[in-house]
Amino acid sequence: MENKKIKLVMVQMGVAEGNAEYNMEKIRSIMQTQKGKGADIICFPELCVRGYDFEKTAATSIDEKAFFSELAIENKVAIVAGIADERKGKHFDTVCFWDENGQMLHCFDKIHLWGEERKFFEPGSTVEIFTYKGWKIGLLVCGDLGFPELSRILAAKGAQLLIYSSAWPHPYQKFWSTMLASRAAENQLYVAGVNRAKYESDRCGFSTVADPSGQIISCLDSDEEGIKEIELSTCVVEQRREEIPYLKYRLPELYSDICKVF
Repeated sequence: MENKKIKLVMVQMGVAEGNAEYNMEKIRSIMQTQKGKGADIICFPELCVRGYDFEKTAATSIDEKAFFSELAIENKVAIVAGIADERKGKHFDTVCFWDENGQMLHCFDKIHLWGEERKFFEPGSTVEIFTYKGWKIGLLVCGDLGFPELSRILAAKGAQLLIYSSAWPHPYQKFWSTMLASRAAENQLYVAGVNRAKYESDRCGFSTVADPSGQIISCLDSDEEGIKEIELSTCVVEQRREEIPYLKYRLPELYSDICKVF
């Protein structure tokens, strides 16, 4: 199988809750600093434009999808970003992927909503992969990390890379890192967790990439703002899956209890 490589950039940024204009200008500035550096995908955290001020989110009319589409075109690079998406009067905590031509290739609505999110957002219900530059990719959001069923579904569908757009809080940094590595190891794929930096809210940072053996191969080692680039290779995924064929040895017919309500 032909080896495909991509350069992934994690943007660990602080978000001003409810101040969309400030956050959009910040994102524009970050994109300018990365222009022409050879990245294939630049990733931003959960709700990076409007944040967690739900009252302002409901009252503000901003087309976040158009905003990121235009940025992708201007900078000739693919973008992953967590947005607040409104459809037919309902709000969703969503992560989207735009290619370098500004085309939105995929969106995922957060399924496992947390705390106050449950009062404002509707949960998603679809778990799919998409293809970009020969890579099979799955998108997830923050709290979905704690539910390995989702990552296993994506791996079973052929995913080689999972990207979690997140706003993971203190004091759970070790929990965050452990689960990112676990999702990578058990599914033998790359996992990137792109988290918010500490700013107005208490986010733990530590944006991380784990490889298909569960080793952390790139990490922003604080809760401060920062940017980290790493190159990934499909051959690493395929070699690991040949070495330890977990996915081939699954016995789904024995796992029916996982679907029961506890």
